Amino acid sequence: MNEFEYKFSLWQFDVVTDFNRTTQLVRNRSTGRLMVKKIMPAYEFEVHNAVSKINNCHIAKVFDVITDRNACIILEEYVQGHTIEQYLSKGTFAEDYAINIARQICNGLSVLHKYSITHRDITPSNIIIGFDGVVKIIDFGISRLHKENAKHDTQVLGTEGYAAPEQFGFKQSDCKTDIYALGVLLNYMLTGHIPSEVMYRDGDVADIIKKCTEYNVEKRFERIEDLDAALKRKRVYGFNFADNFMENFPGLRSEKKGVRVFACVMYGWMFLWIIGMYSKYCVINILNFFPVTLMVILLFFIPISFFSDLFGFQSCIPKIRDMPKTLRKLIFYSLAVVSMFVGMSIFRAVTTVSYLWYYFP
Repeated sequence: MNEFEYKFSLWQFDVVTDFNRTTQLVRNRSTGRLMVKKIMPAYEFEVHNAVSKINNCHIAKVFDVITDRNACIILEEYVQGHTIEQYLSKGTFAEDYAINIARQICNGLSVLHKYSITHRDITPSNIIIGFDGVVKIIDFGISRLHKENAKHDTQVLGTEGYAAPEQFGFKQSDCKTDIYALGVLLNYMLTGHIPSEVMYRDGDVADIIKKCTEYNVEKRFERIEDLDAALKRKRVYGFNFADNFMENFPGLRSEKKGVRVFACVMYGWMFLWIIGMYSKYCVINILNFFPVTLMVILLFFIPISFFSDLFGFQSCIPKIRDMPKTLRKLIFYSLAVVSMFVGMSIFRAVTTVSYLWYYFP
């Protein structure tokens, strides 16, 4: 069957039921497949035609779209399942389940964004959890193609509470618009409320939601893949050095330029001080190399990693991870102070022994 025959056969269907004035459930006569037929304004053709090129298990498939006078007619996949809105009428989701749903949405949005499509309406009623457990994004009615030179959206549309500030004319919608809405949706799945009503505050997932829903676009996750990675490890900053390593250091991850400059100066001074330590004590006695190295690690690197959770220790140790966030931070701050005192003690012992060894062999 060539493409013409395939598309011709798609449009041979019988109406099963009317959902509303512009939407019908139809059944294909040759395959028996259930589909959703929608009549939309003509300007919706471009974005739906772009979506029809996509095949992803987390995006409701647009089989075909045609124009007819001042309208476009769409044949879209009928997803058997319930919306998140329907499921949440029985109660909120457990954190792990909500994260699993959010990550599936990330997968679908990642593909949409690669095609320069912004959904702009990620809400509980536009996400269906299929009876097979697969999450699908539906309804591209207010989606748009990202235009490089556009300064703002031509249409101010969006669902109240889920629409990012830029959707109201401040600037053009992009992938960060969907990140904002997904953050709101994640909060809604966990609390039953949008962040402006009740903010989820349990554990590091709360930090992820806060970063997603920042009013300032620049403070949100840069890409949907970054959000997915954060959800995977349940924390904003990565365990892996390759994941924005320098931005995980205290001071360097601040949004304020002044703080970042001050941090760079302090780290530079610390580096020069360490070099001076090696020059002073290791030149006198090469046996000091390993004790001095241990002292530097205990005095600087371990306290920094404890204080800032640089390597994700707090998320990797199960009993620590399940503690309240305040208690968890108190424990690691205490460990940072203890490691600094141990480092200073080793430093004093090393310098004393080195002095006695050198002058009183």
